[in-house]
Amino acid sequence: MTKERLIAIQENMLFLTIIFLPIYAFPARYQILGGGGKLSYYAIMIGFFCFMIEIYMYGLRVSKKMLWFLVLFILWKAITTINGLIIYPYYDEVKIFGIDRLTYIFSRLGIHYNNTFINFVYLFFFSFKNSAKEVLTTFPVLLWVYHLYKDDFNVGFSKIKKYIFALGIALGVYAIPEVLLFKFHCEFGLPILQTLTPLLSDVGSYMGWYPPIVWPNEQLKSYCAEPSIFGYMSGIVIPFLWLYFIENKSSYKNMFYVYFVMLIFMTKSRTANLIFLIELIMLHLLLYLVKRKKALIAIVVCSALGFGLNLNLPRSFIPSNKQESIAAKKYYNDNIKTIVDKKARSNGSRLINIESHLNVIVKHPFLGTGTGLKDLYVKENLVSNALDNPEIRAITNGVEEIGVNKFTYGNVNQFSFIATNNGIIGLLFYLFPIFYIIFTVFKQRLFLNIHMGILIIILFGLLAAGVTGEISVAMYIILGLMYADVNLGKGIYLINDKKCLNKPM
Repeated sequence: MTKERLIAIQENMLFLTIIFLPIYAFPARYQILGGGGKLSYYAIMIGFFCFMIEIYMYGLRVSKKMLWFLVLFILWKAITTINGLIIYPYYDEVKIFGIDRLTYIFSRLGIHYNNTFINFVYLFFFSFKNSAKEVLTTFPVLLWVYHLYKDDFNVGFSKIKKYIFALGIALGVYAIPEVLLFKFHCEFGLPILQTLTPLLSDVGSYMGWYPPIVWPNEQLKSYCAEPSIFGYMSGIVIPFLWLYFIENKSSYKNMFYVYFVMLIFMTKSRTANLIFLIELIMLHLLLYLVKRKKALIAIVVCSALGFGLNLNLPRSFIPSNKQESIAAKKYYNDNIKTIVDKKARSNGSRLINIESHLNVIVKHPFLGTGTGLKDLYVKENLVSNALDNPEIRAITNGVEEIGVNKFTYGNVNQFSFIATNNGIIGLLFYLFPIFYIIFTVFKQRLFLNIHMGILIIILFGLLAAGVTGEISVAMYIILGLMYADVNLGKGIYLINDKKCLNKPM
């Protein structure tokens, strides 16, 4: 197979990775080889398979710094997981859903076992499977994207901009039934969602209701598992849409921007609101530096129009000032002001969850608990009165009665999640390349290039999202593209050319 063909397949898989980003709960009946519910993972695996073939056939130009970092990152992940399996104190009490299949296999093979041994075997494979998935969907994605576009940042930027615009279109089109249902009370929107959603999500597979076909309180989610995930996706889509204002290239895409902003506010998601506001503030700084005030005015006006459409549809497009003021104040009190309210909506369970993870970190600061092994530790270190919260109580009951492979305290803060699993050193490993690239961009003043400026905005939006949950694979795609432009590839060599390995760096 030619190199050009391999790269074309990889770019197609990168496109599908981006389109599939919102799908977190892909139906179990369609899953392959334990790949889980994140559909983007399958596209990444195919893309990486072609990437490995290309490396084998044609070599890979890679920075020694990058190669060493990836080796150390993977090695630390393995060390913490092995340590976690050795010190794990809950083998005799852990519940694992579906373990009967493993005991049946052992019985057929004539292998003698007890509960401790069978639980160890299961958790060994469970932990290393989770570790492999976490590794593959983080910094190797950075390497993959860097490899594709290391020779021409502008080509890479143009292609990824198109892929992300397609993601925005997909989200916008899928949201139409929800707009009809929530804003116009057109009931035929519901049968459409009832038909399409089970094809993309395992409806009600977690705690008997999540993910639902329609989110409660008329919160829009498009084909995402939940409204907050739409917020993560909007943090990628919106900055690229701003480029069409800045470059004066497309009036119809500017109209789509108004519609997409309306969808963001229709999510009623504090995460979506927070990311949008952070990125809008950063846009002000960027356009001030590059002297594009007219574009900024147009973006602010169209953003306000999108917010107004969310408030006023299906009422008159020119409502009374009193109507508009009341609706805007209510939206602010319900969905923006509550961002910092400890007791509002899901904030209570989220805060309990984070504090309980921090309790585990204090007891296991350096090596953590090991990937995939944290949940019983968290259960034993819940803050006082944690079980008074219905969500935390439901998760705890699930962990105790059904299994840690079915119920989990999850990832409600990317940074505490990593430190719990892999220790503070693991968190430093994780943060190092992110801040190294940010530092280099500012040192070289690359942010004055409007394209790099947009990528910086997206990166900070995604990092902000990490405070409220798992950071999307999109961050590593953005980092890989940024890496292609910061000229870190000094002293590159062919990884499969032994004569090059001793060249000075």
